[in-house]
Amino acid sequence: MTVPVPIRPGEFESWLTLLQDIPDDRFELVFKTVEDQLARNHELLMVREETRRREAAAQLAAEAARRSDRLLLLGLVAGLVIVLGMTAASIVVGLQGHVWLAATLSGPSVIALASLFVLRKSVRAPRSSALPIEAAANAPTA
Repeated sequence: MTVPVPIRPGEFESWLTLLQDIPDDRFELVFKTVEDQLARNHELLMVREETRRREAAAQLAAEAARRSDRLLLLGLVAGLVIVLGMTAASIVVGLQGHVWLAATLSGPSVIALASLFVLRKSVRAPRSSALPIEAAANAPTA
């Protein structure tokens, strides 16, 4: 297979002027050659376009990965700051004699906030099926 050469500006017009000088018996051969060259040029343009699209997609994926890593690191830092702050606050409040408030600050709220920032999802207790009144209302009748 020959390497396709792109058509430069004005080249098509020069081919048209050359076609006027070609004898009729060779016209089909020249026309077929020009048609093949145009097909190769089109194929080259499509390959270049596909390569450009792939490179752009790879660049977007790399940028998205960088942003995701940055967001994860920011969540880790925010979680650490919140946990350290709430732990320090619970120690200070506990030393002042407010034991229940200190337990609240250092208990489940620290775990919930840390998991919210670090894991990017909230930890929820499993939900029961339905309230007894709703269950009785939705029960099938025999």
